[in-house]
Amino acid sequence: MRFRSTRFFSAPPVLVLVAVLSGCGDSKPQGTPLPPPSMVPDHSGRVTTGAVAATNFEVKPEPEKYPQDTPEKAMESLAKALEADDLAYQIAWLATPDYTQRMIEKYKTIAAAVEANKSPEKVAGRKGLLETVRKMQAAKTTTQGEEHGVKWFCFKLGEDQLIQFERQHGGRWCWNPKIRAAKQ
Repeated sequence: MRFRSTRFFSAPPVLVLVAVLSGCGDSKPQGTPLPPPSMVPDHSGRVTTGAVAATNFEVKPEPEKYPQDTPEKAMESLAKALEADDLAYQIAWLATPDYTQRMIEKYKTIAAAVEANKSPEKVAGRKGLLETVRKMQAAKTTTQGEEHGVKWFCFKLGEDQLIQFERQHGGRWCWNPKIRAAKQ
């Protein structure tokens, strides 16, 4: 078998980075466990490759600090991240993987996404979101269901404001920033 180095280095730079950082070509002896792949499962249980994988290298998961095993804990984790202005964690782990993917595609890195969202308007928007989260937690008005194989859980405030979380493969609940209208 012949090694084709030109194939490896002709891959897009993000994939090369993922391959190198994930241990591809690692010289560890057989039988030594490698760290788990740094990729995020999507709703169907498939592993998303490419740019999303890079987020795990940039922002490490902190499930003790930001638990997401229930929608209520995920909502509280979102509130904690908003209070701490931890936008990097919010983008990388608290939001749905498809949202994270879009942010990486748009800004290339989580750090660049955070930098791009430091305007006074964006900061004010996050403060407003935190106020809404706290009001929703106090109101305790929720709905839940399943659509296209995805379990969702919504916190509501009145008839027109909601924050939706979706259950990911593996049990983690993530906030879907795209959902803004109340489910009927």
